[in-house]
Amino acid sequence: AWIEIPIATFRANVDLVSTGRRVALEGTLITLIPFYQRSYGLNARLILDSSDDFDQILVTEESQIKQDQGYPIDQARFREMMEWMHHPMDPTASVDHTKDFRSRLMDCLALCDREFRAIGSYFAISLIYKSGVLFQLISNELLEKQGKLGFGLHLSNDDHNFDYELIKKVMTPISEQYAMDLEIIDDIETYQKNYDNRLEELMAEIVMILTNVYHVDIEQVELDPFEI
Repeated sequence: AWIEIPIATFRANVDLVSTGRRVALEGTLITLIPFYQRSYGLNARLILDSSDDFDQILVTEESQIKQDQGYPIDQARFREMMEWMHHPMDPTASVDHTKDFRSRLMDCLALCDREFRAIGSYFAISLIYKSGVLFQLISNELLEKQGKLGFGLHLSNDDHNFDYELIKKVMTPISEQYAMDLEIIDDIETYQKNYDNRLEELMAEIVMILTNVYHVDIEQVELDPFEI
């Protein structure tokens, strides 16, 4: 399993980590775990202790996985898990939404303003298709060329990915046409753009990227906002 730790949290504790003392870091689970279809995005705690053979990730948000971590799995829960194994949820199944993608994205942007920015926190919105994160929208303060109180595109293209060359080929002319910046972040090519609060421009270009770069049905794209 993987957990995402806010950079400020890690920096504040890096000295303790280096001493080998027991350290607990709060973060967000960024793994889809078998038997737990809604594991991605749950609040979790990373326990680092040099006396243990393995690091621990404990889910702190109320959920099935937190319950299973805290208590022995009984026969009823075991039967549920076996039922899932023999009749799993189809990861390619269509997503049923009562609102179209554009409406959901606008609601998501408003939520980030209301729930995160209003309390002084940064945020990200993962755009997910069939359990895979395509790219993110982030607080524009987090861009390499920082903005303020707005939204930005953050699209990483890791050269270890199987579709690296294809994404690069398509994104190169798009980034030039739409004035996107190509940054190298942690040795990864990353396309960024500051939209400030130009939401119509943001919407049009996000739909264009989903359609022309990833060739997905936008109505099947999930949105996962979270605080950083």
